[in-house]
Amino acid sequence: MSFSEYEREFELSVSGLNRKISLLGSHTGEQKKETVRGIEEQLGYAREMIRSMREISAKKPAYEPKIVSYEKNLEKINSEYIRVRDNLVPTTFVKVDKNAQLKDDIEKKEYDQKTRLLVDHQKLEESRQRLQDTRRIGEETIIMGEDTLDTMKKQKEQLLHARDQLDAINPNLKKAREILSSMSRRVITTKIIPILLIILLVIASLLVVFFRWIWPLIPSPSPAPQTPKKLV
Repeated sequence: MSFSEYEREFELSVSGLNRKISLLGSHTGEQKKETVRGIEEQLGYAREMIRSMREISAKKPAYEPKIVSYEKNLEKINSEYIRVRDNLVPTTFVKVDKNAQLKDDIEKKEYDQKTRLLVDHQKLEESRQRLQDTRRIGEETIIMGEDTLDTMKKQKEQLLHARDQLDAINPNLKKAREILSSMSRRVITTKIIPILLIILLVIASLLVVFFRWIWPLIPSPSPAPQTPKKLV
């Protein structure tokens, strides 16, 4: 409902309240209780209209002065109703005929119907809002799920790419190990050959020294004397 519609409903409610309050003093017994109940329900309806108008004024502050005026008017009506209900001040009553009573009953039924329609309308609005919120949450959940799936797909592709790179690196690592092993063998061979050459040179030098200078100094053994053979 728009602000003007709530405003019109409020004015109708206020008009009905003024008429019922003016009739309250002439009622007694069950009729008075019924009128009091109708007034209180209509007061609640009027307050509900003000609350609805205030929700609209939250978005359109220009309506705020009207709402303040309506609240003051409703407060005066409520005070007058309390005074009449509790017989706190004398009141002047007009003679009520059957037609006025019938009109009041018709207005009460119309008010009850409007109240029920308003309550049903508000329930429908709340249900519609909850459905919209549920739909929005569902759409957001779907979007988040799609984003999550896209992220997981990208991560899967990255992992597969990394695995392919590892598979390509493994042969290179094997070749590198073979090259390092070959280089290690060559280094060892390169180190051993000079060492062997040096050892051979040292041995050759020692032999040369031995046979050239030491061997001549060694005395040769003298031959053993021969014993003469006896003649028989």
